[in-house]
Amino acid sequence: MTWLIVIGITLPFQTLHIGQEEISRQNSPVSAEVLMQTGNVFAQKSQRGGGGLILRGLEANQEQMHPEFT
Repeated sequence: MTWLIVIGITLPFQTLHIGQEEISRQNSPVSAEVLMQTGNVFAQKSQRGGGGLILRGLEANQEQMHPEFT
């Protein structure tokens, strides 16, 4: 567990490292699919190939990651 201190408030957050070998093994065409395979991220795809990540504890306007769905 890593800790981040923001203006006197301590917030716990988890980081995940996905290495080149894992990316190559999954052979996914887009980064969002690689993230979905971790089991920690859910991505909602639209009919046009776009979409948005759904991260636990964050609303849509608070997301800091925007992978491309192409």
